[in-house]
Amino acid sequence: DYPVLYARVTGLAMDSLAKFLKIYRFFLDDFYNTLYDVNCPNSNIFGRCAMAVQNQERNYHIIQIMCVMNQLHRLTIHQQEEELPPGFTISQLATIGFLFYQEEREVYQRDLEGFFKLRRSTVSSLLNTLEKKDILRRVPVPHDARLKRLVLTPKGLDVGLRVQKQFLFLNHLLIQGLTPEEQETFARILEKVENNLNAKT
Repeated sequence: DYPVLYARVTGLAMDSLAKFLKIYRFFLDDFYNTLYDVNCPNSNIFGRCAMAVQNQERNYHIIQIMCVMNQLHRLTIHQQEEELPPGFTISQLATIGFLFYQEEREVYQRDLEGFFKLRRSTVSSLLNTLEKKDILRRVPVPHDARLKRLVLTPKGLDVGLRVQKQFLFLNHLLIQGLTPEEQETFARILEKVENNLNAKT
């Protein structure tokens, strides 16, 4: 299956961050970089020094989620330079990965909207870009003229295979050191947090 823990952390962070940035988008660069530097101990020297006096701030779980998301983002960018084709955003790679894992079933735009908790307009724009890059096609289905199935092209399947490899790596890294019981607890907690956010959207 699609790497569930990685996907849930990514989905929760994207959803929370999107709401957050909708308000503070004009201050994105300075605020987001400062937030990461101060609250993520592995970011840089400033971050490690600031942690000595700012440790209590990590009690805010949203900050911890954003830190994890930023670290996953940096790891993905680093891996992209070595293993993944250039010219793709993290959102595009996540979409390709999802379609690759769901290749055996029919997937529609609404499935992406629900899984990644994104608006229809956002997903439409994302799919338009991937279609122009010859990564996917929208294929009409006979039983409903309003629906179009999302199908990866041969080029998209090649990228999807490479994305799968990196997602498995990141998913393994994410749960490294966790016992099977802790992994189950982690998954249940993420599901509850996701349900909490869903209740407000």
